[in-house]
Amino acid sequence: MLSIMLVLCSCASGVSQKSNSKESSYSEDLSSYRPKVEKDTATVEPVATADNSKNQPIATTKDVTVALDRKLAAIAQNAPATAKGYRVSIYSGTSRDEASIIKKQAELISGVQVYIQFKTPNFRVKVGDAINRLEANYLLGQLKSDFPAAVVVPDDIVINQKP
Repeated sequence: MLSIMLVLCSCASGVSQKSNSKESSYSEDLSSYRPKVEKDTATVEPVATADNSKNQPIATTKDVTVALDRKLAAIAQNAPATAKGYRVSIYSGTSRDEASIIKKQAELISGVQVYIQFKTPNFRVKVGDAINRLEANYLLGQLKSDFPAAVVVPDDIVINQKP
């Protein structure tokens, strides 16, 4: 066993690693193979429109930022802003009709916004848009006598509701 170890050690010391200095100093000019990109020289030209007598600049066919900004502004204006908050859950079940009845009852009792959410297979009826748990607990106190199974749950709430 000792002789095998000596043979292996002697063989291992005989192998030497050679470093090739040519590999580390390799360089080649590949600029002739790179694609050439020309700068876009498109300009904005004023055009008269039928609804406005003034000349207004229009975007070139390649520039979509103006149209995109208009579209995003319209979406942001119409979409309600949401945030993390709390609601009072007063019903969770599989019956859509029962959820609708409970929603109407809750609207009459609470006077705040009531939501029906569907997450397969259950319908959930949630009340209010409370920013903190203290507001949600106050609403829970108002609803607990009529809905004994009501509980405060974290949810995404609407913070700029439009009439």
